[in-house]
Amino acid sequence: LGDDPDSHRSRLKVRKIQRDNLMKLLKAETIREWWQIIRSFTDTKPRAPQVTVEQLRDVFQVRLNPPAVMPDHFDAYLKHLRDLMAGAIPDRTLDDTPEAFFSAPFVMSDMERMKKKLRSRSTKSA
Repeated sequence: LGDDPDSHRSRLKVRKIQRDNLMKLLKAETIREWWQIIRSFTDTKPRAPQVTVEQLRDVFQVRLNPPAVMPDHFDAYLKHLRDLMAGAIPDRTLDDTPEAFFSAPFVMSDMERMKKKLRSRSTKSA
């Protein structure tokens, strides 16, 4: 529509969009279709990321790794203690659950079966 952007704050455009949305809802033949229309109005829409993966990596690499030289206000003793405690954690732990939940091997067919099961369910269901 040809609303002047400064005139009536584009009310005619907004009313047309609202009227079109109402007509979509009124023309819905099933409750399922009606809810799909409602969800198309309210669900989040994919947006382009505002930062690149490289920017995130650069920022978090600095934030998550200790500096090469510790600042004066940093508690060096506490860091040393935490390094010792972290060193005591084994590289591999034993899974002592009777069902071996955490050590049972899985293969690609297991992953495909699970993906198929997840896709068969509606992502919008409660």
